[in-house]
Amino acid sequence: MSEIQNYVPEGKAWLRAAVAAIPWVGGAVDHLLFDKADAIRNKNIERSLQSLSISVDELKDKINQPWFSSEEFLQLLKKLFDSVSFETDKPKIDTLGKIVALCGTKEYGSDQKKCSVFDHIAKLSYVQMNLLRIISSIPIKKKEIKSMALVQTVSAVWLEDVVAELNNRKSNPFWEGTIVVDQEIEILESLNMVRLVPIWGNEKAYSLTSIGKLAVNYINKLELK
Repeated sequence: MSEIQNYVPEGKAWLRAAVAAIPWVGGAVDHLLFDKADAIRNKNIERSLQSLSISVDELKDKINQPWFSSEEFLQLLKKLFDSVSFETDKPKIDTLGKIVALCGTKEYGSDQKKCSVFDHIAKLSYVQMNLLRIISSIPIKKKEIKSMALVQTVSAVWLEDVVAELNNRKSNPFWEGTIVVDQEIEILESLNMVRLVPIWGNEKAYSLTSIGKLAVNYINKLELK
């Protein structure tokens, strides 16, 4: 049996051979997976820990120190590492580190939903976190929508007001290039952070979901751009 094993390639060798066989890009993919991946993961984890460390220092008067020796902290730390390992959105990495630090404050220490809230926030990009925060900050406006002899009264956050607020931030944007607002909000919808309010006509209006409100409660505590 031992003689046979000498002729059987190891699992990693088979995998590298399969990767190398990818036409045109096999060599680049092999280098990324087997030479650079560990370095990328370690660098991102280090960055998230630096953000966590800075935030803990800033929050030192509010920190619940025993919590950082708890199983819940260990659970959140693993979630943090899993979320940032191969994340390319650097501001998001910083933000997730800050949220873990925030979870260790006296204010949030008793929140039984913190791990679930972290899971939901970790699915958002940095741009979407900011957009969710903006939607939550816009006052709810009541409108009457008329169609034929019918009138619909809607109280919600209107897309036109979201766009207006984003235009006000063009001098100090939190996004790069062009932000496609409809698409970003649709992603927030798909992640159950906001809900499209059913109305007549072409206007769009939104409301925060329960999990969206919980997420905003954490995000609003952070100093996002």
